[in-house]
This record gives sequence, C-alpha cells and structure tokens, in this order.
Amino acid sequence: MTMLFPAALQRHESLTVYPLLSLDGDGLGCVLLPDAIRAGTLRITEVGQGTVPELIAINTGDTDVLVLDGEQLIGAKQNRMASRSILLPAHSETKIPVNCMEHGRWHHVSPEFAPSKYHSPPRARGRNRSTERSYVEAGLAAGPAVLRDAQGAVWDEIAYVADDLGAHSGTQALNESMQRREEDLRAWAGRFPAVHGQVGMAAFVGGRPLALDVVGDRGLYASVHDRLIGGYVLDALRAQGETAGPEPDAAERFLSSVRGATRTEAPTVGRGAYRVLSGAVVGGELEDDGRTVHVSAFPPDEETVARPYGAARIGSEPPLPPPSRRRG
Repeated sequence: MTMLFPAALQRHESLTVYPLLSLDGDGLGCVLLPDAIRAGTLRITEVGQGTVPELIAINTGDTDVLVLDGEQLIGAKQNRMASRSILLPAHSETKIPVNCMEHGRWHHVSPEFAPSKYHSPPRARGRNRSTERSYVEAGLAAGPAVLRDAQGAVWDEIAYVADDLGAHSGTQALNESMQRREEDLRAWAGRFPAVHGQVGMAAFVGGRPLALDVVGDRGLYASVHDRLIGGYVLDALRAQGETAGPEPDAAERFLSSVRGATRTEAPTVGRGAYRVLSGAVVGGELEDDGRTVHVSAFPPDEETVARPYGAARIGSEPPLPPPSRRRG
C-alpha cells in the first residue's frame, strides 16, 4: 500500500476525518468513471434486457477508466452501485458487478447510466467487502459473482438510511434520499475540504472507525474527494448526537490495521490485481503494475452491527425482499 501520513484532523459534530497524504501519489494514467462518461468515451448499459447484479461497461477511449467501489450509477432500469473497484482497459467491453440501489423500479428511464454526484455511504459499501471476506475465510474464490450475495444487506442499509434521516423515496432509491438531505450534505461536506498532497482519508463516527479510502494518484483523488465525503457525511448524519471523538492515536491504529490486514488475491475483471482484506478490517485493494490504484477498508461487520445507528436493529427482519425476486 502507498506510504501514508495522517494530517491534522478535521471534525464536525459526530464526524472526524484524517486526511491521508502521500509523497508518491502521481501518474496512474487513468480517468475516473464520471469524467469518462461526460467525455463520451464510456457507456454503461444494462446486460441484454437487464439483470440486477451486472452491467456492461464499454470504454471506447484511449485511456483506462477507474470505477471506484460505491460509485452510484443513475438511470436505465434501476439505479445501481459499483460493488468493486475495477480498472477498465482502453478499448474494452467489460461486465462489471453492481448492487441494486433502487428497489421500487424496474423499467427504463434512460438507455444508459449517468454518474451521481454522491458516492454511496461506507456502511453500504462495507457489506460487499464483508461478503468477500466470508468467501475467503471459507477457502473459496471471492470473484465478482459472489457480490450478489451482499444485495440483501445493501438493501437493509438503504432502508435504514431512509428511516434514520426521514428521507424516504417513492422507489426506495438511495440517490433520492441523499437529494432530500442535500442541504445538510453540502453544509457538512464544506467542513472537510481536500488538502494539498491528499490521496485519501480515514474517518470516524464518534470514537469508532467508519472507513478508509485511498486513491493512488493525487489528481484523481482531488477529483473524487467531494463525492466520497458526501457518502461519509450521510452515515455521520445518521449518528448525530454522538459527541465523543476518536482517541489521539486512532488514525495510526486504523492505518496499522489496514497495513497489517491479510491480503488474499481474488479473481476480478479489468486490469490489475484485486485482493480481499481481512483480519482487523474488511476491505479491498486494487493494484496495477505494482502501484496502488484504490484501497477501501471498513470495520468488520460485527463491530458495525453491534452499534447500530437509528433504525438499524440486531436481528431485524430484512425490510426488502431477497435478491432472487429482483431479476429482470
């Protein structure tokens, strides 16, 4: 993993963020998904008549495209979320794994997907990483297809977000729930500006780790920072009223947990090598030619579920039907 240095913390109410700096975060030579879509060199569409856990990504450009886990894709038959970080080669067509993020719609509103200005919240993203870990710990290959097993837990998180924030959507779409709290998201996000040399961040809600994201290129990170922090803020809004902050060495301990995690290579699509992180954290790491492309890490499920926000309850019935009923 890229050598990282935590900078001075940024804090607002329940959310504390440590910007992560690097001396060698330049030159990955790829572009981000939203920029490629806006440039017209990347198209993302349904697979045939539509299947919930996969989409087709067609990169007609001369440059590789980085799809970050948690990237929301809006439109087509229903909104989705990229469920793993993937590097799409130039001039390629790739099936990418996704989660459904809009339970109440299964009809076209557009032929292709558009990017959202909001990244998905860490608690939803972490469900995919926990699913990968369960396969690795069972001695099984954690390829992209296993991520469909996380769909029920992702739906739970979407429902809990709406309940906790009083931001329900007619089609149970996470993006719409975030739009309903846009004023709060914008106000909070302004308290966590990107700093010079930043390639990532480690965040805490109250005194507990929330997530870590690192992109191995300072320029790319600067482009994605505002979207990433929006997802972090959403989970923090669910925990308003928590006044305790992290301990002084919390960022270093979280970083040590990520550095010391067990890394297990897993089958993937696109360029580069993908590894599942397990141990004191759950996460994913994408590398290409020996360079860090993206690392995401989250506290293990048992830590998150044991301390639910608002409406989240241990042992509650899933608020939404299982994935098997949502195939097109």
